[in-house]
Amino acid sequence: MKIFFRISKSTIINIKEIDNVIPLFKGVMHVKMKNGLESNISRKYLPKFKKYIGL
Repeated sequence: MKIFFRISKSTIINIKEIDNVIPLFKGVMHVKMKNGLESNISRKYLPKFKKYIGL
């Protein structure tokens, strides 16, 4: 099972460490990790991310 996923050019996250995902404007989503770090999921990687997590 794939654990790590790229959400932007500069960010790779561990899927198992996601606390929540919040949809924002203009097709961007915001992800908050269990350790408190936050980042945006860029539109380029969003379709693959949604498919992978089942949205």
